[in-house]
Amino acid sequence: MTVSELAQRSGISVGTLVELAFGSRGAATPTRSPAAAGGRKRGRKPKAAAAKPAKAAAKAAPKAEASKPSKAGVDTRAPSGRAKYDEAVLAAIKGAKGRVKAGDLRKKVGGTPLQIRTALHRLLTEGKIKSQGKARGTTYSG
Repeated sequence: MTVSELAQRSGISVGTLVELAFGSRGAATPTRSPAAAGGRKRGRKPKAAAAKPAKAAAKAAPKAEASKPSKAGVDTRAPSGRAKYDEAVLAAIKGAKGRVKAGDLRKKVGGTPLQIRTALHRLLTEGKIKSQGKARGTTYSG
């Protein structure tokens, strides 16, 4: 469908559609052409304008909390935090009797499944720990 066909079917001018598509600063709400104004109404009714700012404010609040550590209380965003977490994981592996699974390590040290996996991968590539098994059956030793 071309832009002119879309404009003809929606009753909105081509210029307004282009402004809406490319985010022109002067773009206001779309205006219907006089030919489409008398025609059959299509689509949904527009929502109240007052509801939009409230939703935007509600969505902005969780972003402010994103700078805090994860739910598990481990902050691995900075290199120093990752090093500290890796040390804690290594200590937990060496302190365990025999081999230990990633889930058990996570219960001891905290963190999310992704954080424990990446820490274990870093320790494996550095040669500080060894792994045995595959997938969920993988165990780690120091």
